Amino acid sequence: MPDGEGGVSVGRQVLLLAGSLGLTALLTLLAAGPWIMQAFGSEGEVADAGAVYLRCLGPYLVLLACFVALGGVFEGSGDSPALARITTCGVVIQLALAYGMSGLGMPGICLAIALSMALQCAAIARMYRRTEQPEAAERDRSRPETAAAEPDSTPADNRRAQAQ
Repeated sequence: MPDGEGGVSVGRQVLLLAGSLGLTALLTLLAAGPWIMQAFGSEGEVADAGAVYLRCLGPYLVLLACFVALGGVFEGSGDSPALARITTCGVVIQLALAYGMSGLGMPGICLAIALSMALQCAAIARMYRRTEQPEAAERDRSRPETAAAEPDSTPADNRRAQAQ
């Protein structure tokens, strides 16, 4: 992530936007799951199972949106190797959890992918917190920061002569 307060600010803004969009998707799928399935021509048990899946998928989408958005900030700053490790471990955990929770049916699979994504989000949040500069948080903001100017000892006439 870029150094300084600008990178932290971008990360916060990205998380706010992604979280808002993910929450919108969650609420939309929660409310309109059956209608979405009907719009695609599903009927009966297939429509019911699809609606359950769409409703269970919502929490995962919120986490996924935040992970992908903050991951993009890290990718842009060149910190992709750590992000690749987090993603790889997350996929392995997701597969293991899905296998173990498959006995619970569709809600178990959705819970497995949501738990896996929650772990990935916790890992990237830890990575994000490490990029915050502690000295910036502890800095005294009561006085404006000014640069100390040093007088130039070279007379104005000699500046051109020294540059050549």
